[in-house]
Amino acid sequence: MIGAIGLLKAGILGILLAILMILYIGRSKKDYLAVISAVLLSIPGIMWGNTDFMPVVFLSSAFIAVVLGKEISIFYTLILYIYVNSLGFMGKKEGIFFLVTGLLISLLIENVKNKRLFFYFLLIILSADTILLLISCNLSITVFVKTHPAVMIVLTAGSVILGCMAGDYYRKKVTIQVTNSANDVIETNLDNLLNDNFELYRLLKASDKLYHHSEMIGVISESAALAAGLNGTLAKAGGFYHEIGRLKGKDYVSTGVAIAKEYQLPESIINIIQSHNLKLDKPTSPEGAVVMFTVSLVAAVEYFQSSKSHEESIPRLMKKFTENLFAMRLEKDSLANCNLTVNQYIRLKEFYMDYFGNEEE
Repeated sequence: MIGAIGLLKAGILGILLAILMILYIGRSKKDYLAVISAVLLSIPGIMWGNTDFMPVVFLSSAFIAVVLGKEISIFYTLILYIYVNSLGFMGKKEGIFFLVTGLLISLLIENVKNKRLFFYFLLIILSADTILLLISCNLSITVFVKTHPAVMIVLTAGSVILGCMAGDYYRKKVTIQVTNSANDVIETNLDNLLNDNFELYRLLKASDKLYHHSEMIGVISESAALAAGLNGTLAKAGGFYHEIGRLKGKDYVSTGVAIAKEYQLPESIINIIQSHNLKLDKPTSPEGAVVMFTVSLVAAVEYFQSSKSHEESIPRLMKKFTENLFAMRLEKDSLANCNLTVNQYIRLKEFYMDYFGNEEE
């Protein structure tokens, strides 16, 4: 039976864990709900830390990995490991089992869209767990099968699968709802960012070369977004300010984020600045994916126009490049967090094929 003192200790641990996680991520408030959800999912596993039911804690590890990504999941695992050991919730063997499994989940289970890859990674995790538990059974398969460690393998598999399902559901449903609500609030303000009344707009306009490039990215992104049934104004504003950091310093992405925060640009535009070249983040909105595609395609057409070594026409080259670009972004999971539907993906590709691949242009 779990006593009142154990319950109190678990509650205190959960509160401290949530505070540290929120301080660490330092991002938009929509991520705070994910942190609190993960902490709540971890409580049962923490309470059963010295029992065969300890793997239930991996519900939260998988959830964090899917929703908030690899880096934050690793931080979460390390902090939770330190806490549960310092408060005596787990023994030495259980602690090592938790740490190794938690880190493997953090490193391998980030995206559940590729089912084949997911089960391949799950097999790696379960194989490592089996080896750890066999060592604890003095490498005796008979002892392993007849005793409780076998239960831990089954619980680990179930917890990882359920945690990933919960994370995928959260990302698809809750994140979309929060993002849509935020977009509704800022929609009327986006137009105000694209005229001379806004100081940052005037600063960018003063730089002729950067302004021309930014305006082109914004206009193309707006047209692409509208063609796919997305928010054209957000895509235009994101495209317009995606390289604002070039006004200062060499690290234009990080500088651009700092400038965007200084001028209080919406989180949706800040993410577009961070993710347009995938250096700091992946797009978290369909409009962010639009700007990412537009930036890559404009850079490609400018390269082909400046190069005289190719034999094919630029429109034909751009059709091939567009096809390869869309396939590569899908294969590398660059679109994993942007909630772009299959229909929107197809419509975007068709738009860019027509825009850049028109032989009459």
